[in-house]
Amino acid sequence: MNFNGKIDAKDIKTGIEQLAGIGTLIGKDNTVYAGMIEGINAKMNIDAEECFSDSYKKEALVAEIMVQKLMNGAYIDLSDVQSCFEHEHWRSIVSKFANKYGIK
Repeated sequence: MNFNGKIDAKDIKTGIEQLAGIGTLIGKDNTVYAGMIEGINAKMNIDAEECFSDSYKKEALVAEIMVQKLMNGAYIDLSDVQSCFEHEHWRSIVSKFANKYGIK
């Protein structure tokens, strides 16, 4: 099966962690931060700051990114999925989608 790229689970998780910390870095009163949060909240219909402060919800963002990439034809190593998530629910969701797209 031909895949369109490879998902780096660790990099995605790191990216979400860095995004979660940007408010501390530049200040939550910064217009760049406010614009990013407003955009995420509006586009995804979530409270991004709430997600950033809750490990389960933060992992939901990581899983959502991975699922979208799988839907767009990317490959993920299932062992990376197992080691990436703290919560079994998200391991299961991403693994099921990977299986759906031919990754066993």
